[in-house]
Amino acid sequence: MFRKIFLIGLTLILICQAALAKDKQKEIPLEDRVKIFVEVSDVTNFAELETDLRLQTMLIQTFSAQNIFNVINTEEKTFDAKSLGEKKSMADVGEFLMFTPPANENFDAEVYKNLGAKYILRCQILGIGTEQVTETYGNHGIGIGIGIGNHRHSRFGIGIGTDIGLGGMRRLKFYCVATQVQFINAETGTTLWRQNVVGKVFVKSKPSKGYDDANDEAYLKALQDLTKNISKQATNYSQKFLVSKN
Repeated sequence: MFRKIFLIGLTLILICQAALAKDKQKEIPLEDRVKIFVEVSDVTNFAELETDLRLQTMLIQTFSAQNIFNVINTEEKTFDAKSLGEKKSMADVGEFLMFTPPANENFDAEVYKNLGAKYILRCQILGIGTEQVTETYGNHGIGIGIGIGNHRHSRFGIGIGTDIGLGGMRRLKFYCVATQVQFINAETGTTLWRQNVVGKVFVKSKPSKGYDDANDEAYLKALQDLTKNISKQATNYSQKFLVSKN
């Protein structure tokens, strides 16, 4: 009897989960999605890398592929996902340096109204470069144990055991792209949320297949990580507060 009740309960739970999953995946009509305009600027000294345009393109592509956003941007550049181009290289960027974000300029709601945007994702790139991290690995130690017990020639037995493992320090190199992201109400100019978001990837000693340089690879993958992190923040907020209002 108990087994029968358990199976019935389990079946009902699975049916409910399937229904929730189906409802979650339900297509939201384009007119009901969050109408967003993506802005990216670069305040670092490395504007020639076009990090702002790369990140903007990646964010537009990510948001456009989701069921929740209606991206208003109409212009989109095309970039090679595995190359910076012949005239660009990460070799001269060096260690990570954070720049101060400029103050917000006068907000012109009419501009965004004419575009049809309700919200703005404004992203300022504040830092690009490598970061060294020191890591401790391994362990070492000596253990001594003294036991008392019967022995053929002695009433005491003493045992000494050692457990020695090699350890040390190593320096790891990461590539970082740091940003400050704001989610803004396009009608009022009010910042709904502000977050510092970072993309960070370990720099390998040799580049993977298809990449020319290990630093270039880490920079491009750090941008991918950054795009994922920004998208997660924007999606979570929009699902929680905005979808039902559009």
